[in-house]
Amino acid sequence: MKFEGKILCILALTLALVTATSANTQKIDEELKNKNSKFVLLFFREDCYNEFWKLNIFHEDCISITISKGLGYGIIFGAALVKAPQVLNIVLAKSGKGILASMFYMECFMHIISGCYNIHLASPFSVYGENFCLLVQNILLIALLWVYERRATSDTSKIIISFVIVSSLLILWLDIFVPEYIWKLLMNVQIFMVAYSRLPQILENHRTKFTGELSSVMFLLNTLGNLARTFTFIKETQDLLNIFTSGLSAILNFSIFIQIVLYWKNGTPNKESNELRAFKHEILPKDVETDA
Repeated sequence: MKFEGKILCILALTLALVTATSANTQKIDEELKNKNSKFVLLFFREDCYNEFWKLNIFHEDCISITISKGLGYGIIFGAALVKAPQVLNIVLAKSGKGILASMFYMECFMHIISGCYNIHLASPFSVYGENFCLLVQNILLIALLWVYERRATSDTSKIIISFVIVSSLLILWLDIFVPEYIWKLLMNVQIFMVAYSRLPQILENHRTKFTGELSSVMFLLNTLGNLARTFTFIKETQDLLNIFTSGLSAILNFSIFIQIVLYWKNGTPNKESNELRAFKHEILPKDVETDA
């Protein structure tokens, strides 16, 4: 609890700073929207496209904005399959051992909020499109965990979780009676959701020294995608809430990737090993224990 308390304090302080500064970026956001509104062939801003034809590739920030656009669409393309390794791990093992379903519940809400928030801002599709690709894959992963780990979640919980996810998507997608301050509040809350979508899994991995069927490939790709997305947010929106959320996701995803690398040889959780030792302690004769 002490560790979690420190993390919450750090997040709260950072959130206060981000919220305080985000008001100053609204004018920048409007300027960026006007400047980036017209693109040719998806990747090239109109003025840059004309300058590139003149071989003036160093015109203003044309190189960086074009790279940002390319990264944005690359992220969306990669996101369509980024969770495939995790899906395969679960299906081949016919088990979701070591995986907390709550991680994917929280991710669903994060992707719904982030995707719909950027639609609300009229951000370019290249900035947020992957959220909906990842949302579909998360729903598939949740379904697999419910099938292979049936005792972990009650039927009532499944109905409630499904209803909340679907209703949240519809309300935010349609932007029905959602005032501006609610959008800001949701993005602020999303920062904590990012932390709690990963921290329980990180703490559980650390406690058991076991990562089960977690996919190292998926978490590495998530980290790279988060870093690339942070760059595109900086170049195309400069929205501090988006930038901080994406950066935090990169740190937490990389933490789980490191844990998988460190604990991949561990076949069973420490908890099981402790139970086995206790069992041996009860059945072995005392004289054998003394000799040992």
